[in-house]
Amino acid sequence: MDADRAEDFDPIIQFGWDVSEEIRSVNGILFTPAIDLIEEATRCHQNQCFLASAVMCRAAIESTLFTIKIWKRNGSQYHPGTFGRETLEMLIVWAQGKGLLNAGQVSQATKIREKGNLGAHMGAQIEKALLRKPLEVSKARIPKEDSLELIHQTGKLLVELVQTWNPDHQRFQE
Repeated sequence: MDADRAEDFDPIIQFGWDVSEEIRSVNGILFTPAIDLIEEATRCHQNQCFLASAVMCRAAIESTLFTIKIWKRNGSQYHPGTFGRETLEMLIVWAQGKGLLNAGQVSQATKIREKGNLGAHMGAQIEKALLRKPLEVSKARIPKEDSLELIHQTGKLLVELVQTWNPDHQRFQE
């Protein structure tokens, strides 16, 4: 890195790159969406777009669980199995049932989902707030510290998921 850029360098960007490299070492082709999304989450955070960062973290978890659920391996070839459109909440329950997520990881994934839902499902958030008390709509904000924590939790969880996944294991065969 050149000296001009060193002073502007944010360690969170390096974290995103490190997570991406870990994922690539397992299967960079199947998990390309997760790689792109965690890197985008770090760029959003760096640019103080913390709600957008949370949405990207949510999407990274969702894309990874969806990929793990649908892709099957036949020899050295991967192919999609049957799938339907499932919510992230349903994918988390599925992953826990398959032993892919333990209770702590389910809690992390659920927290990431809920924080990301603030931006991903704003209409539903407004509707909930209006039903509680008319004209009292909560702000859609994610504090910087929460954004940073979400990125670290997401990166750790993504690496654990892709390292744990074994498409040949019977628990992933439908």
